Amino acid sequence: MIAFPVTGATYQFISTKIDEANYPPPGKMVDVGDYHLHINCMGNQFSDENPTVILLDGLPSMSVVWTYVQPAVAQTARVCAYDRGGGGWSERGPKPRDPQQIATELHTLLGEAGISGPYILVAHSFGGLYARMYADLYPQDIVGMVLVDSSHPDMWSRLPKEVMGSMLPSASQRIIQSVMYRLGIIRLTSGGELTRNCPVPPQQCAENLAFNVSGKYWDAWQAEMFAPNRDDQVRATGDLGDTPLIVLTAGDHSRDFTAQSIDGGEAIRSLFEQNWQMLQDELAELSSNSVHQVVAGAGHDSFQLDPKYYPITIEAIKQVMEAAQTGQLLATK
Repeated sequence: MIAFPVTGATYQFISTKIDEANYPPPGKMVDVGDYHLHINCMGNQFSDENPTVILLDGLPSMSVVWTYVQPAVAQTARVCAYDRGGGGWSERGPKPRDPQQIATELHTLLGEAGISGPYILVAHSFGGLYARMYADLYPQDIVGMVLVDSSHPDMWSRLPKEVMGSMLPSASQRIIQSVMYRLGIIRLTSGGELTRNCPVPPQQCAENLAFNVSGKYWDAWQAEMFAPNRDDQVRATGDLGDTPLIVLTAGDHSRDFTAQSIDGGEAIRSLFEQNWQMLQDELAELSSNSVHQVVAGAGHDSFQLDPKYYPITIEAIKQVMEAAQTGQLLATK
């Protein structure tokens, strides 16, 4: 009884250290106070007036999910992907991991890294909450935004409870999951499945796997998912005025959220899609200069990782970039 947890914890510790040695950060680690955040930039700003694109990933993802989008955008602009505190290569940041904290530390990161604005924020899923907070705290920095199947602060109350309830583990389930991570059980049982289903190239797949089987992954997920006042903070943010905004919405979440809901079947899936699109419509209303594009067949991660759909994200970024530079209304393009 004593040997098993000791052996498991030792295995997890040693394996994590090996992963850290084998997969060093591709960008640079920046001191933001008592901890360091990882940021990886590509491309050139070309001039001081040109916006820099900042990529914000979901929960608790890491910067490698932009593997396909980032190099394409870098052909015409400087584009930076980063890992939030506790995610990817970044060290754990102070709690609570709420939108105000995360937006503030991103602002500090960009300043300390010497990455000048103005910025276009491109945010997937949970990253959309933090992009809205950043724009509210530092409106002078933001000249455009792309929300990629973004989270909405009211999604937990307005989407079917059969789906949303399945996404929130109970306190006992969270404890069990934490133990499984710390004893290396997740590493032993999930590594093969994560590798088989990995949508990025081998190098990035290995980096992503190393993070996903680490205890840091689970800690980051819990810290953001259960951050106090998270949604209230985002609800209190203002609109974006006439800032160029494109909202990309997936039309098929049957492989994502609704796949976790067994009860209710097709009726629940249909209700989920209907309500999700209503929430996305509201996101588009944040700006008077916005376009809302619903893409049939696309899933929650398709706009980053599926070769059929991530060109849509690349094109949306280019359109927002052009609108920010020329002052042209997106709706007239």
